[in-house]
Amino acid sequence: MREDEEELYDLLLPYGVPIDIIGEALERFDVIPGYADGDERRPTLRGSLEEVTKAKEYIYRRMKEYIAEMERGGGIRRR
Repeated sequence: MREDEEELYDLLLPYGVPIDIIGEALERFDVIPGYADGDERRPTLRGSLEEVTKAKEYIYRRMKEYIAEMERGGGIRRR
C-alpha cells in the first residue's frame, strides 16, 4: 500500500437489512457499496475505519427502531 493511500475496511452487512436503511447509510457516510471478497451474495459497505464504524452504529440503531416498529404491529395491513 502506498503511503498516500488510505486503508479501507469492509462492513459485512447481515442478511435482512432493509435496502432503505442501506441507502440511508450510503447517503450519510463516506462509504461505497461492494461485496465480500469471493462472495457476491454478501454485501458490504467499504470505507475508512472511522466511516465504516459510524455506518455500523447507524445501521444497528435503525435496525433496532425497525424491529421495535414491527413488534408494535407495524407492517401488517388489512387487505
